[in-house]
Amino acid sequence: RITASNVSRHISDLERRLDVRLLERHKTGVTLTEAGESLLDRARSMQRMADEIERDVRGRDRRDEGVVTIAAPDGV
Repeated sequence: RITASNVSRHISDLERRLDVRLLERHKTGVTLTEAGESLLDRARSMQRMADEIERDVRGRDRRDEGVVTIAAPDGV
């Protein structure tokens, strides 16, 4: 289980590493900054790509399964 404090700490660490604010913190909650929106869009795109790669790789494994019969003339 991921706690809210762990998520907050990771986001703060990421903001420091990137030297940019990702969230605007308010008394009533948070909103994404422009940089936060950009990061979220790219992260979602990367996740979709990773999912596609996984489906493709798993699909290739299934297509490569089967029986192969090799015929050769007598004496070879």
